Amino acid sequence: MIEFRNVSKFYRETGVRALRSVSAKIQQGEFVFLVGATGAGKTTLIKLLLREETADRGHVLVEGVDLAKIHRRRIPQLRKGIGVVFQDFRLLPERTVFENVAFAMQVVGQRRRVIRHIVPQVLELTGLLEKAECMPHQLSGGEQQRVSMARALVNNPPLLIADEPTGNLDPVSSVEIMNLLERINRHGTTVIVATHAKELVDQMQKRVLTLEKGLLAGDTMHGGYYSV
Repeated sequence: MIEFRNVSKFYRETGVRALRSVSAKIQQGEFVFLVGATGAGKTTLIKLLLREETADRGHVLVEGVDLAKIHRRRIPQLRKGIGVVFQDFRLLPERTVFENVAFAMQVVGQRRRVIRHIVPQVLELTGLLEKAECMPHQLSGGEQQRVSMARALVNNPPLLIADEPTGNLDPVSSVEIMNLLERINRHGTTVIVATHAKELVDQMQKRVLTLEKGLLAGDTMHGGYYSV
């Protein structure tokens, strides 16, 4: 599904070599952790997948399509197939839980009757159905992150990217979010999680891609957090 083929990225304005000849394949339905210290290159890999950046060398392919070669007009279509969950939730504070999730369907032009049918299903999956009419400020941090995940999932993307999804959460909420990501993955969604949470990575026993100073320092299967 996803392939990084000898990918390098250099930011000339800062002199930072973010990625150095990174090669990896992620198959449909995999659950993959992306780990490494701050500045290791995790965010750059995510930006390449979202076509916010392009590689200076090498190729980033999704379903066989080289992202550097797609026309700018096709980028929104690419992003419709990718759900993204951020550390800071990014909810609309003046809208209810239901409205926050529905908004993701509205912006892609989905019909109201479809929205009324699908949103409750996604809220049930994420354990939020009883919170549908709550405002974001009435929710705990873990609940807000689940709203963010519901919003990312509501258009049924084949790929979900979670960028430090537990960074602002307590340990109990962090475990709940990881368990939810695993449940989502079991439904067939490919999940990529960028994180510093070593304990959670060790517990989950999924594939781990480790970046160090822009290099792929480790690629382990069910072996816990890779340390270099």
